[in-house]
Amino acid sequence: MRIPPRALFATTTVLITLLAAGMAAQAVAFLERANWLTPLDTAVWDSAWLLSETSIAGRTMHTLIGYTDQPTEMQILVYVALLLMTVILMRLTGSQRSDASSQSADSLIRCDSWRSRMRAVCTFEKC
Repeated sequence: MRIPPRALFATTTVLITLLAAGMAAQAVAFLERANWLTPLDTAVWDSAWLLSETSIAGRTMHTLIGYTDQPTEMQILVYVALLLMTVILMRLTGSQRSDASSQSADSLIRCDSWRSRMRAVCTFEKC
């Protein structure tokens, strides 16, 4: 069973992006607890009734994507800003990379067709 590389890299990119956003939001929480970051430090909602941060599923979500059952305004702002910034930068670099990859794909096709012609000639002449 082969995993398509495009799907593999797309999935890992999403997971790494969510992990980075969660780490940034947790850094904000640590700064808020130390009273180094006080603006926008009120809790927006309390979702502990749905998924407690102390449950196994809550701890797993906390570890993977930075879930917290009582996020502050600043945590949400940083989380969303990091996600948007990452997506925008990936789109910008992805368009440049697709141009370069199409050029390299053309050169690979030319190289492969040259190799196949050489093999055919070599086989025909019994090199």
